[in-house]
Amino acid sequence: MNNEKIISNMNTFIFRLNEQLGKWLAEKLPKITENWWQELVLDNLSTLQKDTFQNNDILDLKGLDLAALLRVVDRNWFVITI
Repeated sequence: MNNEKIISNMNTFIFRLNEQLGKWLAEKLPKITENWWQELVLDNLSTLQKDTFQNNDILDLKGLDLAALLRVVDRNWFVITI
């Protein structure tokens, strides 16, 4: 397998993971707290991620990139898995 094919496959997998992780979080987070968007998402983003969020008018989990979604999962792992 050549490098271009490997990179293409990696991009496909990252895109799919981003989509599936966003769906999973969209199902889980609203069940944890009423103010889940602020408490579980926005309050757990890095400063740079918050700036990106505000500058791009992101309104839901679909607008977050994989790094931001992974950070949300990591910061909320305990409450998600209860």
